[in-house]
Amino acid sequence: MDFRAGFLMFAAAAALVSACGSETSGPECSGTGCAAAGCSGSACGDAAGSHSGGSHSGGATSVPGGGRVGVAGSAGNAGESGPEAGSGGSAGEGDAGAAGAHPEGCGDHHVQAGEECDDGGESANCNANCTKVRCGDTITNLTAGETCDDGNSSNTDACTNACKQQRCGDAFVWKVLEGQPGGEYCDTGGESASCDVDCTPPECGDGITNKAAGESCDDHGDSATCTSFCAISSCGDAYTNTKAGEACDVGGQSATCDFDCTLPVCGDGHLNTSAGETCEPPGTATCSASCKTI
Repeated sequence: MDFRAGFLMFAAAAALVSACGSETSGPECSGTGCAAAGCSGSACGDAAGSHSGGSHSGGATSVPGGGRVGVAGSAGNAGESGPEAGSGGSAGEGDAGAAGAHPEGCGDHHVQAGEECDDGGESANCNANCTKVRCGDTITNLTAGETCDDGNSSNTDACTNACKQQRCGDAFVWKVLEGQPGGEYCDTGGESASCDVDCTPPECGDGITNKAAGESCDDHGDSATCTSFCAISSCGDAYTNTKAGEACDVGGQSATCDFDCTLPVCGDGHLNTSAGETCEPPGTATCSASCKTI
């Protein structure tokens, strides 16, 4: 063999060692590139022969959104005459990409499957659970102006079918139920001949002046200004109101009552002919002590 041929053989052997590694100390190679290089035996991970099965480690694959999703490694091939099958490869450790993340759900300002709306929370048009606002859906949406929502169409319970809390004066009668709080006896949207402003039946003496029901005042009975029949107290009304300072009241002057609602007395300065007086004051040249003309 001449020098040129020997050099070429040496170079080829060096290239083979570089591609595959030595049997004893070189690094193992794997993949089709190693087989193509012509190596065999335990130095090569994908070669057929008497070596134990090799394993491929996991990788990572890029996905839209900039992240990387891990790819599990493939199981190693069993050697033809080796005692054990190759072990499975380990999963890649790439980060999950944004496109692969789970949706944040209701409240993320994005209308997704199963949502009717999503305003990021309660709004005038959207409930906090991403359904559209509807009076009667049993969801009280204060932003939409609801004060209650009991899901029914009754106007005789604590919540009207307009989703407003029952209140006296709304013209809806909240039924009085025995043993339960609340309730109205009447509600005409305000004072009327049949209903007081507090949604109770009008009654003189209840302390509520209902002019629509014919009351001028109501002080729970006689007072200095009001009679027990809810009329303004006045001398001459034929009702003696002692709390208004009246001693009598027959609707005018009489034998028993002066016109100023005091008892007739000779010398009181009031000539009461019905009481038999003919003059006042007494004890003068023309009027006796008993209020008789001399």
